[in-house]
Amino acid sequence: SKKYGMGGTVQHGASTLPDKYFAEFVKSQAVEVHLATGFQNIIMDHPKLPKVLLKKMYAWVDSKLQGERKEGWTEEQFHYKLRKKAWGKFKKEFWKLSETVKKPISLALEKRFAFMFKELGVEETKDLVKKFT
Repeated sequence: SKKYGMGGTVQHGASTLPDKYFAEFVKSQAVEVHLATGFQNIIMDHPKLPKVLLKKMYAWVDSKLQGERKEGWTEEQFHYKLRKKAWGKFKKEFWKLSETVKKPISLALEKRFAFMFKELGVEETKDLVKKFT
């Protein structure tokens, strides 16, 4: 890193890589690892998420974001690439989901966080974070 005058590498799209590669981020001294898509996928693809809500989100994407559609994209690709932009519009509906929906999704997220924290070597670092923030 010093050789090139930079802090370290940045890994975009890390959450969509196979799990076996997560330990490599530490070995390669990654300073930033982008994980949002994986968390979004856990939520939006979870079997407990009401399909009617997901359909409403996709309908919103269809009506508001057609100008961002790339030539050759299938409907599935279009929805997958742009569904992240629907969060704001549907935030209240997510907050109002029942506990029977939210709990299993939360547990799936928690399991994923635990895996990533372990693989990225950031378990038990609360005091260190507190010291430098």
